[in-house]
Amino acid sequence: MRIAVVGAGGLGSKIGARLSEGGSEVILVHRNRDYVARVNNNGIAYVDQGDRRHISVRAVHESDVATNDAVDVVLVTVKSYDTQNAFRVIESLATSQLLIVTLQNGLGNRDRLADEFGTEHVGIAVSFQGATMIEPGVVDDKGPGPTYFGPDPGGLGRMDQLLHAFQSSGLESSISDNIDGIVWAKLAVTAAINGLATLLRLPNGALHDLPDARVLARQAIQETMAVAHARGTELAFDPVERFSQVAKATQSMFSGTLLDAVRGRRTESDAIHGEIVRHARDAGVVVPLVSVIHRAIRAIEEGREHSFHQLRQ
Repeated sequence: MRIAVVGAGGLGSKIGARLSEGGSEVILVHRNRDYVARVNNNGIAYVDQGDRRHISVRAVHESDVATNDAVDVVLVTVKSYDTQNAFRVIESLATSQLLIVTLQNGLGNRDRLADEFGTEHVGIAVSFQGATMIEPGVVDDKGPGPTYFGPDPGGLGRMDQLLHAFQSSGLESSISDNIDGIVWAKLAVTAAINGLATLLRLPNGALHDLPDARVLARQAIQETMAVAHARGTELAFDPVERFSQVAKATQSMFSGTLLDAVRGRRTESDAIHGEIVRHARDAGVVVPLVSVIHRAIRAIEEGREHSFHQLRQ
C-alpha cells in the first residue's frame, strides 16, 4: 500500500516511520527542506525510551510533490488551520480511488476535505499515539495508544486495507462504529488540557494536581459533553476519567497549544474551542468557560507583538 503523510510533524512522522517499517511504501510530505534532507539521508531517527534507531522512509518537500508520487491513501496531519493549504499537495497525490483520512485535532477538517474531494474519498481517524519532534527528522515516541478509524467512505474496502497496514506495523488500531463519539470525547479532554494549560502556563500534570485548575478542567469538559449530548452524540468514553489519565501520563509535558502560543505561532484553538462554541450556539447550549478560553487564546494570538517577553529586554 502506498501511503503519503501530509504534514509530517511528530505524530505524522511517527506513524509514517512505523508504517514504512511494517512494509508500506510511505512518503512523508513536509514544508521544511532541512527535515526532507535529513530524512532522505538518514531516515527518521526514532527515539523510544532512550533507545534510538533509524527507519528508512522517503520524504518530499510539499512544493516538489508530483503526479508520479500518486498514492492509495493520504493521511492528513497538518495543523487544522492549514487544511485548505494542503489541497494542492493532496490533488497531486490523488488517484481515482484515493482515500484521504484526517487525523487532525478539533472539528471541521473532515467537512473541508469532503467539500473539496468528495465525501466518498474522505474518512476520519482518531489517534491516541504520543510523539514529539525533537528536531527535524528526530521523533521521540511518547508512548503507544490506540488509533480508531471511522467507516470506509465509498465502501470500497480501503479503510480495511489501511487498518491492516497499521496492525502489521505494530500500531494498535481498530474500526469504530461510533467514531463521532470518540471524536467528541477526545475533543472534551483536548479542550480542557490544551486550553487551560495555555492560559495558566502549566504542564499537563498540574491541571490535575492543582485543585482550582482541576475544577476548571472539569467544567470545560462538562460544557463540551453537554454540547455533544445536545447534538445526539453518544460519547465513547468518560472524558473526565480520561482527563485524569492523560494528565498523569503526560504530567511533565506541555501541550502543543501552549508551545505554539509561547513561540508566537498560531494555535488550533479555533478548531477546538471555536468549534465547540459554534456547535453550542447551534444547539442552544451555554458554554461560558470554553467561550472565555477561546477568546483569551485568540487575544494571545492577536497580541503577539505586545508579548510580556519584551519586558525582559
